[in-house]
Amino acid sequence: MGAIADIDIEAELATQVAAVAASGGAVEIVGGGSKRFYGEAVEGLPIEVAGHSGVIDYDPAELVITLRCGCRLAEVEALLALPPGAVLEPTGISDAVAVLREALSAD
Repeated sequence: MGAIADIDIEAELATQVAAVAASGGAVEIVGGGSKRFYGEAVEGLPIEVAGHSGVIDYDPAELVITLRCGCRLAEVEALLALPPGAVLEPTGISDAVAVLREALSAD
């Protein structure tokens, strides 16, 4: 099983966001930056979360893992020892999308 570095920079991130909020500014949350070209341009102070990594909770029997936002997918796949071609699906997002689709289709 691989390992994910345990780096908790929550206090630093909170300080950055609070400083921007106090000034009435906006923030741009940036992870790996691989999808920054999607959507409209964001004008705000970039808050880098890629360094905020680590496993918060992992219960293999329940197939549940909770991670900090800066974890890289390759690190998670290595940790879980997934076979080549296996796909991780974040169920929370899928569930939220399903609920949103249902709500929108009801109109």
